Amino acid sequence: MDRVAAMLLLLGVMVTTLLFMLALFSVSPVFCSCLVILLLILVHFLANEASGFHHAQEFENRFWTVFFVLLTMAGIYVKDSPFYLGDRSKLGILLWFTVGCAVHMIDRMKHRKEMSRQVAGLVRGKSAAQSLVKLSNMGVSVEDQLERISLAMANIDQLLVPSTINNFINTKFILKNEREIISVFEDAQPKMLNYLISHVKLALVFYKIKDHRHYRGQHRTQLIELLAVDRVSVLTIFSRVLLLRALQMMKITSIPQAEHWVRNIILSTHQDDLSSLKTMSDSEGDYFCMNKLIFDDIRSETVRQDILIHFKNEAAVQQAHMDMGTRKAKARMLKGWRKILSDVDDTLTSSGGSYPAGVDKRYNKKVVYPGVIGLYRELDLGTRCQDSDSFSNTGNLVFLSARPHLYKDISEKHNFAKFQRLREREGVNGRGGLHTTPSLLAGDLTSGREFMMTNDFEPLARKKFDNFKRFVSIYPEYKHVFVCDNGQGDVRAGELMHDAFPRNLDGIFVHVVQDIQKTHGFDSERWRRKGLLNKTCFFTMYPDAALYAATQISPPLIQIRGVSRVCQDAVADFEMILPTQWSSESQKRDRRHELNQSLWRCNNVLESYQEETVQPIDNPRQWEDGEKVRTSYGIGIIKAFDPVWDLYSVELDLRPLDKQVEEYELQESAKKEAVDSRVLSLGSKADRNQTLQTVVEEDDESNYLSPATSFDASKKSSKQSLIGIDQNCISPPAPIDEESSLPPTPHRDSGHEFIFDADAFDRKPANSPAPILDKTVGVSTVEEVNGKSTSTVAFSIPSSVTPNDSTSSKTNALCRGKFFCKDPRQRHNKIYPSLSSEVAKGGQKSNQIFILGRR
Repeated sequence: MDRVAAMLLLLGVMVTTLLFMLALFSVSPVFCSCLVILLLILVHFLANEASGFHHAQEFENRFWTVFFVLLTMAGIYVKDSPFYLGDRSKLGILLWFTVGCAVHMIDRMKHRKEMSRQVAGLVRGKSAAQSLVKLSNMGVSVEDQLERISLAMANIDQLLVPSTINNFINTKFILKNEREIISVFEDAQPKMLNYLISHVKLALVFYKIKDHRHYRGQHRTQLIELLAVDRVSVLTIFSRVLLLRALQMMKITSIPQAEHWVRNIILSTHQDDLSSLKTMSDSEGDYFCMNKLIFDDIRSETVRQDILIHFKNEAAVQQAHMDMGTRKAKARMLKGWRKILSDVDDTLTSSGGSYPAGVDKRYNKKVVYPGVIGLYRELDLGTRCQDSDSFSNTGNLVFLSARPHLYKDISEKHNFAKFQRLREREGVNGRGGLHTTPSLLAGDLTSGREFMMTNDFEPLARKKFDNFKRFVSIYPEYKHVFVCDNGQGDVRAGELMHDAFPRNLDGIFVHVVQDIQKTHGFDSERWRRKGLLNKTCFFTMYPDAALYAATQISPPLIQIRGVSRVCQDAVADFEMILPTQWSSESQKRDRRHELNQSLWRCNNVLESYQEETVQPIDNPRQWEDGEKVRTSYGIGIIKAFDPVWDLYSVELDLRPLDKQVEEYELQESAKKEAVDSRVLSLGSKADRNQTLQTVVEEDDESNYLSPATSFDASKKSSKQSLIGIDQNCISPPAPIDEESSLPPTPHRDSGHEFIFDADAFDRKPANSPAPILDKTVGVSTVEEVNGKSTSTVAFSIPSSVTPNDSTSSKTNALCRGKFFCKDPRQRHNKIYPSLSSEVAKGGQKSNQIFILGRR
């Protein structure tokens, strides 16, 4: 769907809604006015998450309850409403009371389920089970302490009774159970404390334990103060991450001291532990990330600046260790210390050209690009870690999406569900899915609205740059790589990143999905002056991007061995694309051809480094050996097929037409005799067994003729079919000069002809000569034969060939060592090497030609 169709659809929806509201207003003006007022209140509530209604979960629960009660009362008490029940209807009172209670309970149950959800992206350390064994040997029963906490929580959290009512009715009982939970955390040893934090539903515990009115009842403050201040020094990094997440889910704005607790947890963590804390917070698989914590949840600018300054100071200490080569520096060198930022649409998955997601129509919608997941993994792995399975899978992958953030995580849930499916995908050697759980930095409604209204990509680029600025301030100790496409504003965003943080940006990889001249904000001269072209790679296939990262950037971003792994993953990803995800066989063939070309370029470099090469994807055969095909130079027989280059070796039959007709009639008579013999044998069997009827099989050509042997695919007589062949197919070709008609062979370098470098923007691509039917070039096409066809192939034939020579049974046609192929999509003109050695040697002639097996 393009922009015009999308805007027309949006306009149609708006007009339909307006007409419906006008029709409803004409019938029920008071009821319609109530609906409009409630709708405006709802929009204001959803669009202003910074308002006081969102500071606590209790406030949101009360809003939804009151909103639906008012909506129900407007429907049953307004006189012009179609659901009017009367002013004093008992049924109406029962109805709005039931709706209010149901909404209240549903919202409570949904929130409880959300806070009870375990973190999917985080993995507990291996020492957790060992610590449990040690505690058990010491005579400390951890299960008993967990049981005490679970029993107390069951007494506090009543499913059918709201907490406010339960605390008012059973105050002493609730206070006793809350003190029981606090005492368990107070008396726990350090190892037991970390084990309890990682196994209880900490967010639900914080939410259900309340701060009561009298001084001795400030139990929530007392519990969080205990963990975040008093005993924070004994907490592991994993426990601190869970503690920060519990505060986020409970809503930091619900407690005035929560921001200072967050500040104390972060400021008590230093150097590499701080980096692990931030990275693990971004690997939780939802929108509760470090970016949201620092810039959205914390409202105090003073607290925010204290945390950001702490990040910057600790990064300086880490860099000092690297400069001095200390013992910590040797441990740090085993990691890549690089964050991979990537776009989603037209970079990770294809948009299928669906507006406003993207413009790429080469693949269908939601298809994962072959090799993109492998490139993410290798960029994260870097050049220091020698084994791809030995490095931590805690995430250094971040997606920058232009899709706007909506209320809570309505828009983010879709992307995180996609990431989780990609995590669970299987592939080659366990490398089929994402190597880590990524985080997501979403756009906003303002930039999205400006883009939709004006079709200007600058607001999208500015928003992604703003997100990048925030991200760099959180991770100043890391380098960054930006993987994007040139369909919208990503290239412009990459330029802004380089201008503001040139030392933090290692490289930009641009997936070319449209003509580079159409790229928003791209100017090759300006980029060259800035030095940005030296760290930018424009590519169409992801193995080419991996090759560039390993050979063209200094220092390299990935290993040469990583290029081989990316190529293997690209082949596996291509084979995992379902048949229903291809629009046609020609689309699949074209993408397979592009990927094979990329693999061929990578294999040339891998061979020079003596690394393992990757076998290209084989093309399926359309004709078997021995099948007849018709070309412009007569009938030919398939002799061989090369599945890599999709080339067929064809032997031409250039005998006179009467000789071919005579041979064909002999073959037909032989086949008829064979059929008659089968009929006689069936008849003899029927005579011996009178209970069986004689079965006479009809003369069906499909039983013994392949689709390629029927020249015109008709059911006429064989002689009429052969006589009707176009005479142009056997017309004698004109003589040619030796090698004069062949196009010049282009120079091949180290295999980077499809990677756009700095020089590629200055020179205009030379137009390759198109094959023309003249005296020096003959055009051979495999025409329609029972639905099969090929593309155009130009090859040379010597002047000594005489197709009408009746003295010889077969006439030979010579195919030179190379032939010129014009791509039917008019994208590239290439010289394909012949799959055999020189055909004519010692004056001998061969009647074999090579044709492309393309529909």
